[in-house]
Amino acid sequence: MSGSVGLSWDKGVSTTEDALTDTYTVFAGVSLRDKIGGELRAGAALSYLTSGSVDADPTPTTPGPGNSFAYTVGDDWSVAGTLSYAINW
Repeated sequence: MSGSVGLSWDKGVSTTEDALTDTYTVFAGVSLRDKIGGELRAGAALSYLTSGSVDADPTPTTPGPGNSFAYTVGDDWSVAGTLSYAINW
């Protein structure tokens, strides 16, 4: 039997019109071997995505409809899981 547990943090960065949001994730996995040569693997992750917003940026040097566009994204959760079984011969 073996396993792992982890925690990660992704600091939101932006190069243009992206919302700056952070993501926090906790994850775990386990692997179990049986007597017939098989291996059961299971893993799960839970992520929290923070909220963020982009302000309108009317720039006279680059006019266009996108300059007056602003938006906000709310916080949210994400869940992932996996389960597999393999027999080696």
